[in-house]
Amino acid sequence: MPQAPEAPLSVVGKPTPRVDGPQKVSGQALYTSDFSFPGMLYAVPVAATIGILSYTHDPRLIPVALILSWAFVGRSPRRPRRP
Repeated sequence: MPQAPEAPLSVVGKPTPRVDGPQKVSGQALYTSDFSFPGMLYAVPVAATIGILSYTHDPRLIPVALILSWAFVGRSPRRPRRP
């Protein structure tokens, strides 16, 4: 396959101004963890050495939407139906 002629580099190797630098230094920059939306779910990866996973619902705890194990790697899990 023929390659296109190389154009001179306009960005690589050249200084680039950090437009977000002052915001980060002053603490005003927003990061993805700063946002919260109604109904937003969080993923918490947990590495466990146990062989059997047991989950008991406790209404005092934060509701759990879905629990995945290594058995689901490469497959799409079905969500349990809510009563």
